[in-house]
Amino acid sequence: MRVDLAEEMRDSPPHYSLTIGDITWRVYVYGVSRLSDSWLVQLALLGPAVRTAVIHVTARLGAAAAARDAVNLVGEWLRSGDRSPYRFLEMPDRVTTH
Repeated sequence: MRVDLAEEMRDSPPHYSLTIGDITWRVYVYGVSRLSDSWLVQLALLGPAVRTAVIHVTARLGAAAAARDAVNLVGEWLRSGDRSPYRFLEMPDRVTTH
């Protein structure tokens, strides 16, 4: 059965709200996966559009720091003017080169 994430979330209170400029986004955390030294956080954002993001943040400094990093990354994305409905966001220190 296919479920529309936006429709499921519209009637639920958001986990938090994020205001960028004059737009308030309702933010829902719908998944968190722990890796060895980091987390992958899945978010749904409802505002003038519906967007989703997977965010890769370090776990080394604890959950509070990881949450701040995730919010900062989402804020940067929304302020950038990028209208993509989906993004993978990662802290620069998480990027590895092979």
